[in-house]
This record gives sequence, C-alpha cells and structure tokens, in this order.
Amino acid sequence: MGYIWYYKIRTFNHFGKMKRIFIRLLSVVIMTSAFVSCGVVDMIEAERPVSYNSSNVYKDLKMDFFKGFVDKVSVEDLVKDHGKPDTILDADDVAAVEGYDIYQYRFEDGTIDCYVAKMATKKLTGAIGNDSLNMEALVDYIYYEPKKNIALKDFILNDSIRALIPTGKSVVYYFGDPFYNIVRIRLDKKNKNEILNVALNDVSSLEQDNDISEFVNEVNGGESVSLGDLGNIVKTEYSKKQLCFTVITNDQEMNLKKFDSKNPSWANIIAIRLFEEQCGIFRWMTDDIIREGVSVSITLVNEKDKETIDRTVDYSSFKHLFKNGFSNIDRLKAFTQFENLAYPYTIQNKMTCEKLRIEGNYLIIPFSFSKEPPMDHNLDVSESKNHQFKLLLDPENPERDNIALCYKSNYGIKKVFSFPDTEAIIEFTPDEVKKIMKIM
Repeated sequence: MGYIWYYKIRTFNHFGKMKRIFIRLLSVVIMTSAFVSCGVVDMIEAERPVSYNSSNVYKDLKMDFFKGFVDKVSVEDLVKDHGKPDTILDADDVAAVEGYDIYQYRFEDGTIDCYVAKMATKKLTGAIGNDSLNMEALVDYIYYEPKKNIALKDFILNDSIRALIPTGKSVVYYFGDPFYNIVRIRLDKKNKNEILNVALNDVSSLEQDNDISEFVNEVNGGESVSLGDLGNIVKTEYSKKQLCFTVITNDQEMNLKKFDSKNPSWANIIAIRLFEEQCGIFRWMTDDIIREGVSVSITLVNEKDKETIDRTVDYSSFKHLFKNGFSNIDRLKAFTQFENLAYPYTIQNKMTCEKLRIEGNYLIIPFSFSKEPPMDHNLDVSESKNHQFKLLLDPENPERDNIALCYKSNYGIKKVFSFPDTEAIIEFTPDEVKKIMKIM
C-alpha cells in the first residue's frame, strides 16, 4: 500500500543555488532538496475524503493516542517494544481489507490495531505463539479504535486546521506533513464534532485512478517544481504513452556532456526522486504510470547555452525500479544519490560542497576549504552544534523532511569541515536525531 496524496498541485517551494548552499551550511542534514508544499485539496466530489496540509501532525494533532506505536516497523520490533498482541484478526473478515492481518493490542480506553501484510507462504491462524508471527513483516498502518468517541476539539489541537473542517457530506479527513506522516480521522455521521477512529498512514480511501493528462495540466498550471540544487521542472508533456519532463539546471556552468558520462543512470535517479512511493514528489502517480504502461523521459537544459541531454526510462525499466519497493535505508541511499547529482560544487574557489556519503549508520555531509580559517575564527564544535540544532527547528527550513529519513533508518548525521591542515566534525547520533524529530 503506497503513500498517496490526491493533491491538486498548487505551489512548490523553490530555492535558488546560493540560498540552498547557505541552508546546507547552517542546517544539520541535506539530503532530498525538493520539498512539496500543498494547500487545501479541492476534491471533485464532497463525498470523497478531504485532505489538509500540516506543519507537523505530532504538534497539530493529539498523537499520544497511538501510545508509541509507529508504522513501518518489523513485527519483531513491534513485539520487542509492546509485547505479543492480545489477538490476531483476519482483516478480510473484520475490516474489509484484503491481504492483511490485524495485530491487536487492548487498552482501557480502546484498542491499537496494527495492519501487517499476510505471509506469502503461511496464513496466520490467530494463535499467539512465536511461530504464528511473521517477524520480518512490516506494520503498514495503525488504527486507534477508542471505546468512546473522541471530541474533535480534543484531537485537533491547531485551531486554524480545526476551523477548516467543513460541514459537507464528507466524514473522512486526512492530514499530512513534510515528514510523510499521514493521519486519517473518521467522523461520526450523526455527530460530526466527534471522531469514531483515527488511522496513521492508512490512505486506502485515497487510492484511486488518476488521469495522467489531468496531472500534466495541473503541473504546468502551477509554479516550476524544484529538484533542489539540480534545477527545476519547467514543462511537462504527455503523448503516445510517454511522460516528458524538461528540467533547467541551476548550475549554468554545468557541462551536460560530462555530467551525462559521469552519471549514466541519472534519469533513473531522478525518476526515483519523482515517483518513489513514500517520499517521491509525484508519488501518487506511480501506480497509474505502471498501470498505463507509460515511459518517463527527462530532458536537462543548460539555460546559459541551451545545451540539452535527454534520457528515457522505458516502461519495463520504470516498473522494475519500483517492483520491490524501498526500505527506509534504500530510500536514504537513493535520495543521497539524487542529491549528489548536483555536487561537488565550489563557491568562489574557497569552499566546496562535496558529495554526500553513507558510512556505517551515518549520513556524512562533507565540506572542504582551500584555506585555513582565520585565527580569530571560532571552531567551537559544541557551540556550533547547539546553534545548528536550533536552526533545524525553523518551520521555514526546507530540509526538515530529510531528518525523518535518517530517523526512520536509525541513522545519525556527521558534518565534516575539512581545511588543509585541520578538520572539524559535528556529529548527531541516531538518538540525537530521534530527539530532534520529537522536538520538531
């Protein structure tokens, strides 16, 4: 089950090269530059679910209902953290959801239902013995079923968001944030000021076929779509089963022929950034592209001399890219490859933003300098770390979503500043990354 937003595309945050270099210096983690910011969704019919954008669902909503349960963890970790479930239910029978079993935990105020895809070779029987649990399977999404309805005002803490809930026909509302947390609430039809249940990352009622031609019109009707330091999508076309994106590069000095030879799989890397099911910019269109047998073409244009190169990810290659899905670590590695398409990049022959790399369970963000820092330059690592920690909490920081990928992968972050004779390292351990996520 993919993470799908049925968004009408409105606006995309866009950052120029120099501003992003500055942000990279000041923020703790740079990884996936393009960040989609969408407003209220205009749904075609009032009966359909309605979706709203949130800065952080863990601040705007009362998420402690989930009692520390999170999605995308293995059953082994689920049992380790919360014990064996009180019962296992067949979702086909009790929830009209095919292919899932419900690992249910009971509490005084309600139940937590963890939806786990069934084992391909063995059907779960409902027994609680170890051999009845698929320990490697992942929790796809979670329901909180309260014994009593929850008052809307007690769940939606953000007054402005709560005021947006209309009095129309819909009883299902979604809230999503830049960290790819998606919360669904279902209101009581008889009293829309009360909530029947709450789900974390269940988007099943948003899964529907999307028209590719309509999608193209919506992209072209909005602002250019940022691909971070690489450039911006300025035109999208669809014809004869081929979806074409034109990207103008930010670096006007980029030699596209050299770029092409050094990065032969660049089109695949960009396709992953656009269509990966959880974090891709256009992730809600992936299944539709595969269903329709569409190829994806990407053209890079250097605005200065109009030099162009293009590559096509044909249908079979596109389908293969997404066939097995991505673990959080796979996603982190793939998005690091994407970020590196624009690097290394040197500013005024003084500082070079080097390619990101992954070492052990750390994302390394390296910088190199051609000269030693001035004698009066303060290289107090602890002070710098505290300052950068605070900058991360800025709601305008375009890299906030990147911390989530390190958090979900249990990775730490190291920023390495290399001078000719000295080196400074600012390190955030995996536990410190978790702390950042909780504060944000």
